[in-house]
Amino acid sequence: AGAPRGRFADMILANATIYTADPARPFAAAMAVRAGRVLRVGTYDSLKEFKGRDTYELNLSGNVVLPGFIDSHVHLIDGGLQLARVPLRGVRSKDEFISRVKGAVRGFDELCCSFS
Repeated sequence: AGAPRGRFADMILANATIYTADPARPFAAAMAVRAGRVLRVGTYDSLKEFKGRDTYELNLSGNVVLPGFIDSHVHLIDGGLQLARVPLRGVRSKDEFISRVKGAVRGFDELCCSFS
């Protein structure tokens, strides 16, 4: 399927070494992107239908493009201690202090008991 009429890429990366993480086709030479989403990877010729008047083309001169890496992890002890902390910054009264502590305890009970 081609690019829908009037819906072109914002940017085309060309002359690149793009790692796709697809074992069947681990590398590509070009990529079309619109609104922060990859439309297609492949050869430059396979992306021409996404090139519009306002499409920005970036020649990467063979440089490498890698997927975004998001490292989401927790250290067990620090993560556990963080769960036991009550956010008290900005507390201005005794009632607000008590309310936050009760809310934290209620949240801890819900977290604790949801695993059993």
